[in-house]
Amino acid sequence: MIKNFLENLKISKKIALLIAISFISMSVFAIISEISLNRVRINGELYKSISKSDDLVADVLPPPEYIIESYMLANEISLNDDNASLTKDINRLKVLEHE
Repeated sequence: MIKNFLENLKISKKIALLIAISFISMSVFAIISEISLNRVRINGELYKSISKSDDLVADVLPPPEYIIESYMLANEISLNDDNASLTKDINRLKVLEHE
């Protein structure tokens, strides 16, 4: 049926049909591309999802300065011989642990 239809068309109509099919295909591709780009664009659907998960991780993890300060104090305590500064460092470490 389609084969008979195409065989009976003149060359000019076949070319017009080919151009129309090409135009429709490119239009569909452009629409799908635009939808995809809007989804991954900054402030798009995917961006907001990733941003929410990053915010959740940031809320759960302690700030890095607390970890670094605790590590530094633990090193100072292990190398310290002075009782006064040792007591001060241990008290600060307890405060950081509580925080």
